[in-house]
Amino acid sequence: MYGVDNLQALRAGLLNKIKNVEINRKACEQLSVAIFIRQNDYVSTTTLMRLFSLLPFDKHTLSPKVLGMLLKFAGLAAQSNMHVYFQNEMPVQVTEIPNQWVS
Repeated sequence: MYGVDNLQALRAGLLNKIKNVEINRKACEQLSVAIFIRQNDYVSTTTLMRLFSLLPFDKHTLSPKVLGMLLKFAGLAAQSNMHVYFQNEMPVQVTEIPNQWVS
């Protein structure tokens, strides 16, 4: 099971960036566009909908690359302990968030 506190911190950080209080498909679309405009990274609306529990969430929803993009956008990349928690919960091998996502 994923840590509720870590997921909530990530969700809150992302929502804070778009200043949208209603979590729906449109908010996820806006967030996807904002991430692309700000850092030229693509995170699908579907992935964001899964993160916000609008669609079923599973352990494959957040790959290490996508997690790095989201942490960077949310301003949580400096809290690199979040990716360690996900590493322990996900079957993929993650050693660290690449430097280009943190800087």
